[in-house]
Amino acid sequence: GLSLGHSRLAVLAAFSLLLIHGHAQVLLQQSPPSVTKMGSKSVTIECKAEGIANFQAAYIHWYRQLPDKAPERLLYVTAASQVSYDSESYRNKYSSYKRENNICTLSVDSIQDGDAGTYYCAYWE
Repeated sequence: GLSLGHSRLAVLAAFSLLLIHGHAQVLLQQSPPSVTKMGSKSVTIECKAEGIANFQAAYIHWYRQLPDKAPERLLYVTAASQVSYDSESYRNKYSSYKRENNICTLSVDSIQDGDAGTYYCAYWE
């Protein structure tokens, strides 16, 4: 088989962003699920990375998958918490940074109906 070496993309967590009566609701797709209800303007998703030896040096990637669409990468955060966007249009929409305790956040601003979908945080092993 074809060996890709150190290029396995590990999905850390998946989050469903739902819009209910104009309010953003985030469902963490783990067990047990946790639900956070927030206002309709922005939402921050927290991804806790387990088992990464050097979290601050790891590249953390954020993807979104809209209904009936393929997953697409939004951005990734590098070792220095610098954010690289896959599209310049994402710069005003999404922001991300690393916190202590192996937590990487994704903020979605100006939430609209089209933002409902599944958001993934992942990293390359």
